[in-house]
Amino acid sequence: MKKVIYTLIFALSFSLIPLQTASASDWKHVKAGMDYQKAGKCELAIPQYQKAITIAKKASTYRSLANCYEMLGQQQNAATTLYAEAALHQRLGDTQTYLATKQKADNLNSEVEVHFEVDKVNAGNLAKYEPASGAYFGAYIAQDTRYEGASNKYPNKYTDFNNLVGKQHSTYFVYHKYGTEFPKAVAEQVKAAGGALQLAFEPHEGLNSVQNDAYLKQFAQDAKASGIPVFLRYASEMNGTWVPWNGNPTLYKQKFQLVAKVMHDNAPNVAMVWSPNSMPAEKVHDYYPGNASVDWLGMSIYSNPFNNGNVSLNTENVNPLTFLDTVYNKYPTKPMMISEFGASHFSEATNGTRKDQTQFGQAKMRLFYEGLRLKYPRVKSVHWFSVDTLTSRYVSEGRRLNNFSLTANSKILETYKEIVKQDYFLSTVVNGEFVSSSKSGKGTINLNNATVRTAGNLNLATYVKTYDPYVSKVVYELNGKTVGQSTAFPYDLSIATSSLQASNKLKVTVYDSKNKVATTKTVNFKKAGAVGNLQPGQLQLFMNDKAAFTADGISELSVAPYSTGGRTLVPIRFISENLNSKVDYNASTKRITIKKGTSSIMLTIGSKSGSINGKNVSLEAAPIVKNGTTFVPLRVVADGLNAKVNYDTKTQGISISQ
Repeated sequence: MKKVIYTLIFALSFSLIPLQTASASDWKHVKAGMDYQKAGKCELAIPQYQKAITIAKKASTYRSLANCYEMLGQQQNAATTLYAEAALHQRLGDTQTYLATKQKADNLNSEVEVHFEVDKVNAGNLAKYEPASGAYFGAYIAQDTRYEGASNKYPNKYTDFNNLVGKQHSTYFVYHKYGTEFPKAVAEQVKAAGGALQLAFEPHEGLNSVQNDAYLKQFAQDAKASGIPVFLRYASEMNGTWVPWNGNPTLYKQKFQLVAKVMHDNAPNVAMVWSPNSMPAEKVHDYYPGNASVDWLGMSIYSNPFNNGNVSLNTENVNPLTFLDTVYNKYPTKPMMISEFGASHFSEATNGTRKDQTQFGQAKMRLFYEGLRLKYPRVKSVHWFSVDTLTSRYVSEGRRLNNFSLTANSKILETYKEIVKQDYFLSTVVNGEFVSSSKSGKGTINLNNATVRTAGNLNLATYVKTYDPYVSKVVYELNGKTVGQSTAFPYDLSIATSSLQASNKLKVTVYDSKNKVATTKTVNFKKAGAVGNLQPGQLQLFMNDKAAFTADGISELSVAPYSTGGRTLVPIRFISENLNSKVDYNASTKRITIKKGTSSIMLTIGSKSGSINGKNVSLEAAPIVKNGTTFVPLRVVADGLNAKVNYDTKTQGISISQ
């Protein structure tokens, strides 16, 4: 079970900010700014601090400037200033202060991203159980108020919970002590409910108790015999001091690798999940056991109204999604799950304050689930921690501060039901052992600078985050004309493509809870002819357009095909893999090797010399790496992969087929 709900203390005392030695030239401006600020004249203090920063960039000056901006209600300027301060701490190697300062900046920062929905997404090579798009949704309900002590009333709580929500959950998770046999009865109930099992496998006797022995092998065999997909979250939250497996990263990695090998060798239906807690984040990567042992990334994240029950540390403007970045950005090739998430709807602070937090819980739930859908496409699973810690006998004294139970609050339950009913959230696990479906969920593509190539309606969903979590409305203007508004996540809008121009401007205006404009953003996009159905082995790309089309759906390339020196350059890995070719890259030699059957291509970054099927060739242009993507001349695709290539000068479309 969850022992501790650990959250970041955001209050960073000004006195704790390192003050570099001030030179006389910048100090006079800092002193003048401080005097104005003390007198309540921040509008006069700001120019002084700005001048001081042009002379010497110091953390203390940035913080004073940010405080002035915040006092004047200029939250975006405050956020930008705090990001600059955070960068200083990062350069100095002060990770803890960097993360705390960045988090404060994130809290004040405003973001707007408009996405449009697509039916199918081509995600390329997938990990075990990874859907091409969409996300599994699950929950922990073993301690939920509805089911504790009511086993006779609900012989299968998982089936009952599916019925209560009105949709089958793809996964359920339970906690399990290392050293005890595989939870067969739980697995049978989850299987009967149509789900997969996420198992928090915890070595409470310490890491040294974990051995490659008969127990572990039998556990793996029993996991396989369960006949369902199993996500094994071994020794999670290892970065937290509240677990006995914290403190020795080297030993932790060895034991994770040991468990992973036993499972991979004996239980092909088990996916290994490495899952730290969101905080503390400073040393989390010291515990990463390596790509070979990790099938999925994970993370535990909680959203509470107060940090550690301290009423002076209010978290209303904290975006729980920002905690993801530490792990999500570090390991870009791995799918990720939110192993545990909960947003409190009733809290008790350490001073005895008890307060209904329904609005808080609803806002954070919508922000988190919809934000995952729009901003974090590699997060393919999310689990709600449905427990009332205020009353649970399993939660230690001093930590009984929040109620996360979905069944204890009808408004929270209805919000949850509304969110997960979307096609994006999947009811069954796909792509692996013991799966009954291959269906993926709908995906989204960022609208900014995109080209819309669809018939019918353009369905938009917008990720919005501001300093105020209770956004009152989002208003849309298309090409200068108001076309709609929305008052709740995902702030959706449907536009008939027939009403679009060749080039379009969509202005998004976000209003805070006081009906004041919080932020605006203008998104530019184009409209072009729809792409028809493609057959396996057919690809359709367009110049200067990141959208790439295959029979499996749409891919959003990191860099669009482009032209230089009269030559068309295309992303070779994406094309090769979609034509069933294997691509290898040697970083030390900068050598690219592409193989398909008996055919092979060898290229070198920066060189016009290469070989095709052992024959030396001279390329029209040298392969080049652009933002992590390798581009080669289009002719290489035709000659080396023996593909049919056609370029349409009117549409700038590139058609490739086997």
